[in-house]
Amino acid sequence: MTILSGLQNARNALFRRGLRGRDMQSLEFMRSAAIRAQGSARGLRPQGKASITMLLQLFIGTVITLISLVGATIIWWIVTEAILRMEPWLAAPPKVAKTFFVVFLVVVSTMVIMTFGVFLWAAMFMQLAVFATWEEAVYYSLVAYTTLGLGDVVIPQDQRLLGGMTGANGFLMFGLMTAMLTDTLRQVGRRQRSGGASTT
Repeated sequence: MTILSGLQNARNALFRRGLRGRDMQSLEFMRSAAIRAQGSARGLRPQGKASITMLLQLFIGTVITLISLVGATIIWWIVTEAILRMEPWLAAPPKVAKTFFVVFLVVVSTMVIMTFGVFLWAAMFMQLAVFATWEEAVYYSLVAYTTLGLGDVVIPQDQRLLGGMTGANGFLMFGLMTAMLTDTLRQVGRRQRSGGASTT
């Protein structure tokens, strides 16, 4: 644990100084080897190229993506059912304030979806001993999930397909959340107009 912490501190110092190239690559290689050695010491399966193959990484990424999609679908269904139950309330004035409430509800639900996806990937990275701490795993998952790609925390090269799958999952989920927000606003507007027409 001391060696791993020292490598982490050295990598952070190199990043703050703006160093790149061979220094960062060599340090990242040593850090990856230390993580694998730590996992072996705990009785975990060694995380080398022989254990985490390309097909296995794609399979794990696909499973995590499907789980996040199922979670998002459940949340979307709950929000839709809640809006259906609020239909008489939405049709009555004041309609503008109620529209803002529905927008707030949908935004909160999209934040829950994003948080669920980020922590799901972080849990997978910790299970595979890719990162040493939860903070590092969550930070990398958030950066990759939102497709920022800052590069201050990188994944070992023998597991880099998982990083790409994280970004693809986040890109897909942001599109889904945009569709969710748009469709909800369209439904609320239609129900408010139909409610106003029926009362006149």
